[in-house]
Amino acid sequence: MLWASGHGMADSGAGQITGNFRMKKQIAFLGAAAAALMTAGTAHADGGYAGVAYSDNTTAGFHSWSVNGAYASQNFQIDGGYSRVESSVDVFDIGGHLFSRNDQWLWGGFLGYDHFSGSGSAGEWTGALQTQFYLPRTTFSADLSYSQTTSLPTDIKTTQIDGEARFFGTDNFSIQGNLGYGHVDSSGIGSGNYWTSGVGAEYQFDAAPISLYGGWQGYNVSGGTDANAWTIGVRYNWGGTLLQRNRSGAGLNSPHGFLSAIF
Repeated sequence: MLWASGHGMADSGAGQITGNFRMKKQIAFLGAAAAALMTAGTAHADGGYAGVAYSDNTTAGFHSWSVNGAYASQNFQIDGGYSRVESSVDVFDIGGHLFSRNDQWLWGGFLGYDHFSGSGSAGEWTGALQTQFYLPRTTFSADLSYSQTTSLPTDIKTTQIDGEARFFGTDNFSIQGNLGYGHVDSSGIGSGNYWTSGVGAEYQFDAAPISLYGGWQGYNVSGGTDANAWTIGVRYNWGGTLLQRNRSGAGLNSPHGFLSAIF
């Protein structure tokens, strides 16, 4: 009986050691698999930009100056900016992107906030799903976003989908076109649909990481009037060429709601 009892204890100890060994192997395997999933096929590099821009809303008749920037590393991007509209409204915005990117696709999400202050103050939150598809010289981007205002007499809710095609003639020269459709809903001002469209270009000097960019954006409200604005700006870039910034750096646009579009 003592022998049998001792044998059972030995078997139990051996089984426990074997089980612990197997568990450690499984944990190590799962850890390696998770690490491989996060890094395999990804293209990422530290990089970003900082710049200034001037915009002219020809329909509303007001102008704005802004400073803005973005930084990307690994699987995230952060961006933000400040704009002064005429001499009466200050606009601050900040946003963050979390994504998974490989040589052909990007999938991710965005959360951002815009704050407006003048005679009063208001805010606008935006959440979005984002994707990009990469061809050798062309990047297709799409955003599906939802925005909602705060601190206004009535809430304004915006749902929109936006698409962009960006072609790189060289590693440091790109042209782009975008098209979007949105729906605005508010208990105070009613609801309606609108279209957005635009074109733009950016060129970075080969001898210095400085780029010049410009573009035009138009807004068409169903049953209302059209509006359009043009922008020019300059950026200091780090992390490589414009194509590298687009594919492995701070290459994501930041979605905004209807209130942000107005300013």
